[in-house]
Amino acid sequence: DSDPDRFDWLGSVTSVAEIFLIVFALLEAPHYGWTSPLVLGFLIGGIALVGVFWVIEMRIRYPLLDVALFGNRAFSAGSLSVMLQFFASFDVFFLVLQQLQLIFGYTALASAVALFPLIIGVGIFSLIGNWLAVRYHSLRFVLAAGVLLAGLGIVLMGAIHYTEYWMLAVFLSVSAVGIGLASAPSTTAIMQNTPLDDQGVGSAVNDTARELGAAIGIALAGSILAAGYSSRIGATADAAQAALSNPALGGSPERGAQAADGIRNSLAGATHVAGQLPPQASNLAQQITDGAQAAFTQPMHTSFLILGAVLVVGSALIAWLAPRRMVPLPTTPATATATATATAT
Repeated sequence: DSDPDRFDWLGSVTSVAEIFLIVFALLEAPHYGWTSPLVLGFLIGGIALVGVFWVIEMRIRYPLLDVALFGNRAFSAGSLSVMLQFFASFDVFFLVLQQLQLIFGYTALASAVALFPLIIGVGIFSLIGNWLAVRYHSLRFVLAAGVLLAGLGIVLMGAIHYTEYWMLAVFLSVSAVGIGLASAPSTTAIMQNTPLDDQGVGSAVNDTARELGAAIGIALAGSILAAGYSSRIGATADAAQAALSNPALGGSPERGAQAADGIRNSLAGATHVAGQLPPQASNLAQQITDGAQAAFTQPMHTSFLILGAVLVVGSALIAWLAPRRMVPLPTTPATATATATATAT
């Protein structure tokens, strides 16, 4: 900005507080319960602060964020698309990396390499998406189709129970095509519809949409997964505790309780407990492993279905919200000249 204004402390504090309350509520819901007064209070409070922040920014003389920018449909659609793309990406990272390492038995390096279909697909199709949107004046179609494909890929991960990596690679590729198609046009729509002196704000909105989408995506996926795992792992943990508390088998109540806590905490904890058992307890180790993997797999698929459904609904919203073109059609000769010059530049 050629003439920066006074810093908006009130808007800054309010924006941090609203995001903190919402993400905290999503993260702690599995521990306290979704109907807990704490979780509901934080969630409602965070949503209320979003409204407070909006009112502050509308009325303050020097706003941190000119919320009137969201009145531009291309700007709003681009921001929503960016948020949904990173919502999808980090959901996949969070869930699939655990699946690859703890169920498929891949090493950390092999798990990273196994994500190449997603990474390569996004890289290739991000080059195509912007060209399509500009060449065929199809911002609405490219954004909506991209987010829809990303959502369908994630829905397939939840709807189909697979045990082979190649099937996962196909689903990752479908999501990659969608995320890649929508990525560049989303940022272009944001920046082309931000005034020149507010380009820093436009860039910040783009980055904040990414971070917010990633944070909410991980929080939501983690909450669904943790709640589902906790509700299913009880029998396996109890059986392990009983076996490892038996002095006749060389166990103790302390050892049994410690093992049960590890099993209840997470699949990684259960895998660690099973790996620490001696060879003569191989049957118990297999029982723990099978029970923990079963308790993990079903909520993982549920997470994919819910998160994919969010993207499918989001694609419909983008189809309604986004204009056909990157830049709205000019309505006057003067505006037409200015728009043509800006677009050519």
